[in-house]
Amino acid sequence: MCCSEPGAKCYKKNDHWSSCNQTCDPFSLWEVDRWVVTNETVWDCEEVRPPCSQAGESCALTQCCSEPGASCYKKNDYWFACNLTCDPNSMWMEDRWVKTNETVWDCGVIAIESTDNATDAADTDAPADSASSSDASTASACSQNGESCAQTMCCSEPGAKCYKKNDHWSSCNQTCDPFSLWEVDRWVVTNETVWDCEEVRPPCTPNGASCALSQCCSEPGAKCYKKNDYWSSCNQTCNPDYLWMETGWVKTNETVWDCEDLTVSPVESADPIADAEAEDQNNTCSQNGASCAFSQCCAEPGSKCYKKNDYWSSCNQTCNPYYMWKDGGWVETNETVWDCEEIRPPCTPNGESCALSKCCSEPGAKCYKKNDHWSSCNQTCNPNYLWMETGWVKTNETVWDCEVITIDSTDVSTASDTTDSASSSDASTSSVCSPNGESCALTKCCAEAGSKCYKKNGNWSSCNQSCDPNSMWQVDRWVTTDEAVWDCEEISLPCSPNGASCALSQCCSDPDSKCYKKNDHWIACNQTCDPNSMWTEGGWVVTNETVWDCGEHIIDGSEASQNLWDWLLNLFRR
Repeated sequence: MCCSEPGAKCYKKNDHWSSCNQTCDPFSLWEVDRWVVTNETVWDCEEVRPPCSQAGESCALTQCCSEPGASCYKKNDYWFACNLTCDPNSMWMEDRWVKTNETVWDCGVIAIESTDNATDAADTDAPADSASSSDASTASACSQNGESCAQTMCCSEPGAKCYKKNDHWSSCNQTCDPFSLWEVDRWVVTNETVWDCEEVRPPCTPNGASCALSQCCSEPGAKCYKKNDYWSSCNQTCNPDYLWMETGWVKTNETVWDCEDLTVSPVESADPIADAEAEDQNNTCSQNGASCAFSQCCAEPGSKCYKKNDYWSSCNQTCNPYYMWKDGGWVETNETVWDCEEIRPPCTPNGESCALSKCCSEPGAKCYKKNDHWSSCNQTCNPNYLWMETGWVKTNETVWDCEVITIDSTDVSTASDTTDSASSSDASTSSVCSPNGESCALTKCCAEAGSKCYKKNGNWSSCNQSCDPNSMWQVDRWVTTDEAVWDCEEISLPCSPNGASCALSQCCSDPDSKCYKKNDHWIACNQTCDPNSMWTEGGWVVTNETVWDCGEHIIDGSEASQNLWDWLLNLFRR
């Protein structure tokens, strides 16, 4: 929902396609190598944009804020956030703003013109303080009957629901008959199952966020309470006279909340497996702060899905087991609040979509790209092959792109029952190594050459070039103290078992094995390396082609860190 080139916007063509361009002409059609003007409407030309950011969230991409009166303020070249005010000399410390003597925030306001924002004050009779509420655009955001609701997951007409037909189509209707088929202008009953008829709904909403569409809440015990016609939100309780201010909830003498409970019966949420399948089918990754228990992936770059407990998992850049979200900020406690286990989609079997997992469960299989709408796991890829009912058929046209989008765990033999192999697979794919200053408790490796992952205490480990037990970071510099602050124990990844990726560990657990290079996308541990050998379901097979580079990749010291970083950069560029 955003474009990398300056001046370009994401324009909607139809329910199946949106594309980036500088302009949009509804009557233009792309033919091979140029735009051709037609007499028919080809493009919808509606500008597609990410939803506005909530308070405290990054607004670098959205450049707009969901809370009334909030603006997108610049801190520096790396961070922009939504807030009601901006003080250049304020710094956020754990749970509150602290005044400093230095300039921390740039406080420049970035904003884009919301030309089609249904909640603009100029286009609505809503009160000024509610004009920018995301709930006001609910009706226009949901799909009309007969339209695709795969992305919106809600219907604008009262009583209608979003029903799934198959993996490629879901539509709004009042009812759903599995055996009905639409033919030109009417429904015809058939003897075959045409519709899946599973109801597709938005994921339940975290506390504090709008629940106008989902009408259900992700946190146990929370309900979806109505404030007014422009806003509804999830919370544990509701007091009509309470108003949310910068410092928290404040009791007033006026009625602020309607407090009507809009929560629907969580029929779809009663079955977590069904929810997981529904969300996977829609390929919807979760936003930061939202539940990722079912999507198992995060929409924002650099974020991971961390487990809190058996009832909640959420997307964030980092995870501290002792942090608790309270009154609009993180507060450190003495108890373990988060499990901090990273949750990822399981690797995909052959023939199924691997767009989210980017790894394949069968040994030797890779995730091949067909086009922008489909990627699949297979042992090989031929650009001219088309899958028919009878099997693969060779054609004269290019059907598959055949680009490999596999992450570096895909050659791991996940069919193996050994604990070492499974844990190695997870370790080598869980994340990219951590930059200096960030937590490396999970990655156990550092992105910057010469840096190591040092333990501070049971709650924090960080990447740095060196470690002084008596050093403490204060605002912008290291200060030497009389007490031991850092443990300084070096944390590193375990060496990799045979068959597993050794890209991150750079060492093998088997004393007789070495880390051999296959190509720019894969290096693995083995006792020997034959350039002409290929791993198949039945084992190693000698071919007439060069499959493995066989260059040895055991590296020590700072050179290991630099080469690892270069290797990762090369991987992600590809």
